[in-house]
Amino acid sequence: MATRDDDPGQIAAGLDETDWQIIRACRYMPKLSNAAIAREIGSSEATVRRRLRTLADAGVLRFAALVHPSVMEDNVEVLVGVKIDPARVLAVGDAIAAMPDVRYAALTTGPYDLWLASSFPSTVAWLRFRARLHGMDGVLDTETFQVSHLLKRTWDWLTPEDRLGDAEESAAQEQG
Repeated sequence: MATRDDDPGQIAAGLDETDWQIIRACRYMPKLSNAAIAREIGSSEATVRRRLRTLADAGVLRFAALVHPSVMEDNVEVLVGVKIDPARVLAVGDAIAAMPDVRYAALTTGPYDLWLASSFPSTVAWLRFRARLHGMDGVLDTETFQVSHLLKRTWDWLTPEDRLGDAEESAAQEQG
């Protein structure tokens, strides 16, 4: 099985049907016990437990309780576009992603090399983070967008089965 440092495409290529069944069961019913997942997919509880541990160790699955930002008093949620020295995009991107305050980081195309999302308990904490970000060697500029009202947040990602279903639906619409 893959490790957290492996290419996500390589990780996905190493997953078998049992892994995908477990992933789908966790995706749609995250509170199921190992025994319930085993019954759902027709496997043993020991296999599910072992596979879940392996998937979690590889970074494929992560289990967490998520608190909606709106319940946090004086919470400051931001999206930040970051322009990075072209010769240092990967190194600076990795350094930004490793910052504890960063909740999401992705290299992108367009006017910004990287987008990050973060949440802070106060504007003072945000300003301290911003100073650290601007102090990083290779960060050329940033633009910050403060989230005033969250409309939707999902942690649901498509599985290959979902993508296949979308392709089949598109093909049926083109033929019909």
